Amino acid sequence: MYNNNYNRDPGNTTNIKSVFAPYLTPDEIIEWGGQPSLKSRANAANLIFGLFFSGFALFWGLGVFTAGAGFMCLFALPFFIAGIYIMTGGGEKSVRRNTYYAVTNERCIIICLHKQTSFCDYRYSAMSGVRCVDGTIFLESPDPYFYSQRKRNKGVTI
Repeated sequence: MYNNNYNRDPGNTTNIKSVFAPYLTPDEIIEWGGQPSLKSRANAANLIFGLFFSGFALFWGLGVFTAGAGFMCLFALPFFIAGIYIMTGGGEKSVRRNTYYAVTNERCIIICLHKQTSFCDYRYSAMSGVRCVDGTIFLESPDPYFYSQRKRNKGVTI
């Protein structure tokens, strides 16, 4: 059974209902479903490391080229490309495109279909509270097992 009041990324053709259908109990209803923003979240560490990595590869390649070993400078090319990849956020956009969230009448569910399926659910009966701060949902629980398995007060940015 489904409630049709869910959000979906307009550019995505995958239906939220079909993603979660195998994981729902017969009396469970999706109250909300969605995906993370596809905006890149390149952080300062990635930018700095990627800049140094690609800068060194460029410096190395130019040094080899000016030394007269033109063919050997091609060995710097994969490292330069890897540095650019790191600077631009890597494969984060692909992971975000294949991650789905659902809030049902029984639990919160997160499914990531990137490379291999990753499934995580948070039952309301195990939670002591749910907070939303600046677009991040924090699930809280007094249960020590919940803390050790889910990393205390796990935040999910949507």
